[in-house]
Amino acid sequence: MTRRGVTLLTAVLAGLLGVTFWRLQGPVPRPASAPSDHFSAARAIAELRGVLAEEVPHPVGTAANRRVRDRIVTRLKNLGHSPVIQRAFVCNSDPSCATVENIVALPPGDSRVVLLTAHYDSVAAGPGATDDGGGVAAILETARALGPQPRIGILFTDGEEAGLLGAEAFAASPFAHRVDIIVNVEARGTSGPSFLFETSRGNAGLVRHMRAMKMPFASSLFYTVYDTLPNDTDLSVFKRAGFDGLNFAAIGDVWNYHTPFDDLAHIDARTIQHHGDNVLAVARSLSSGVTRTGRNAVFFDILGFTIVSWPEGVTPIVALLSLAALLIGSRSASRATPVRGILTGIALVLLTIVLAALAAMALTWIAHLRAGGAFRLAYPQALITAMWLAGAWSALVVASVLRTRFEARSLSAGVAMAWHIGAIALAFTVPGVAYLFLVPAVALTMCIILRASENVTAIVCAFAAAILLFPLSAMLYTALGREALVPVAVLIGLGATTFVALLPSFRIPRRGFGVAALFCVVITLILPARTSQRRTREPVEHELAASTVDVNVARTARSVVLTARSRRNADQIEIAFDGRQQILRVNGVVPAPPPRPTRRRGTIVTVYGPSAVVEMKPAGAGRARVTDITYGVPAGAKGRVRERNQRAITSGNGDVTISRREFSVPSSQKLRTEN
Repeated sequence: MTRRGVTLLTAVLAGLLGVTFWRLQGPVPRPASAPSDHFSAARAIAELRGVLAEEVPHPVGTAANRRVRDRIVTRLKNLGHSPVIQRAFVCNSDPSCATVENIVALPPGDSRVVLLTAHYDSVAAGPGATDDGGGVAAILETARALGPQPRIGILFTDGEEAGLLGAEAFAASPFAHRVDIIVNVEARGTSGPSFLFETSRGNAGLVRHMRAMKMPFASSLFYTVYDTLPNDTDLSVFKRAGFDGLNFAAIGDVWNYHTPFDDLAHIDARTIQHHGDNVLAVARSLSSGVTRTGRNAVFFDILGFTIVSWPEGVTPIVALLSLAALLIGSRSASRATPVRGILTGIALVLLTIVLAALAAMALTWIAHLRAGGAFRLAYPQALITAMWLAGAWSALVVASVLRTRFEARSLSAGVAMAWHIGAIALAFTVPGVAYLFLVPAVALTMCIILRASENVTAIVCAFAAAILLFPLSAMLYTALGREALVPVAVLIGLGATTFVALLPSFRIPRRGFGVAALFCVVITLILPARTSQRRTREPVEHELAASTVDVNVARTARSVVLTARSRRNADQIEIAFDGRQQILRVNGVVPAPPPRPTRRRGTIVTVYGPSAVVEMKPAGAGRARVTDITYGVPAGAKGRVRERNQRAITSGNGDVTISRREFSVPSSQKLRTEN
């Protein structure tokens, strides 16, 4: 490459990096004065303030949750809808059980609808302004912008935080037969863009509706990865019930997620605007009808500007054709492309991956010396930058060593071969991910066949890799925390292999990247691992001195019936068995079947309420423990109270007061009562 080519390459990559972070900020929020048929974040947040009012936690079954429910119902009526409350006691497969009160607003008639959904309950630790108040606000404002529509329905589920219970109740209800497709809004953080991270299977027919979004952040990579994870949202239940759907969520500022900081003060107006823009756009598009093909698509966005897609089955064909073209092109220039050079180019890619991973692991270990096993740092930006630099440094180091024996074009052909091997392997195993390798591989093939200059080859191939890998690398730490650091370095190093063999000199940039990475790690060590708002999570548990639980166990030849009651009217009853138990019914309701195999040794039954009647198959004698749980710890509580660290915060179920009672499940068939 010429000096001018290197300058242009640097400018292209810097420009792409700037555009990536600019687009990931999300759209500019619209004011309350925006046109009535547009979504306005200001109007949506005003709706949310009215819905939350006292801004207190409102878990399923609480009086605070019923107040939130009533405000949503009132608002839907004011918008011209006719909402009804679907009340049911329901159990998931854990089993976790509660009486839920879903808010269902369907248009008159029996037509099938596009169902816009979010859950309105919160965890006990925080008011849930974003999880999932942001989803509720986005749908209410979307409903206002659309007005009552014959093809649009609305569902606000209850008990999502208790185990997707509202979704279980709706999927088993008569309302479900009217659902054509579901659009769900969730939260994994309190800021950041609205990612379309999940779809139903056979999503090829949904791609054209994704293109209706003004700023789409979506990919078959997200869908493929999420489909393999144990994580679930309401859409998971609906998918198992056979419904098609789209799922949106934001993942920024996960520090606030499921904590008291998930409040109105920490709402990100850009996130609400992006949720609303997406939901409004796809609702309008889907209401015109959905074409179902039964096939999946490979799809991805280009920096949030547009979506590129093709049928999943095309991926291996394109990968093999591109590889064949590469082989033909390399053979026609065999004098300039010796086999050893190609093999060395393949080694360049493999060694870069290994070196980047090792460098990232070392830097991560050093950076966390003061933070212990912290999953996330309060100020991770310098360390993330170090991972980017480590990836680039690794590619430069490997290329500088291998370049001494072979020409740049020979190494480039080998690099192209390595990218094709990766693309083909993924195309036949996880085709939704293969585009990450396929697009740069095809770009490399085209440049080699056309015998483009080194300048053009480096710029085109770097662009093809960066436009896919930069956004992914920028969001990985937000999504995965510490576990993302090594993958970030590997991705950047991998992307750099598309052009490093063509660079004229490596010594100065190699040293510069290495020194800069170490400097970033030093900065990370200086900065605090925790702050007053970015804290570890340590809920406090206060155990009462005397048990407040009554337990009754009755056993016959066919079943064991366990009755547990809290004398202090607790918010939850939890029954933990030492061994696996086959639960037949809880409060007369059969639990949902398990969505996937489980290897848990014990069984835990959770009922959101002060009493539980559990019927199960006899399993021999065993030990069990009943715990009644009440949200909050009384002021000045004495006894066994675990003190919270000053730089910690409550989360999830929040601070609780508990009372435990252990007992034996008898092996005889006689009636046994414990009081």
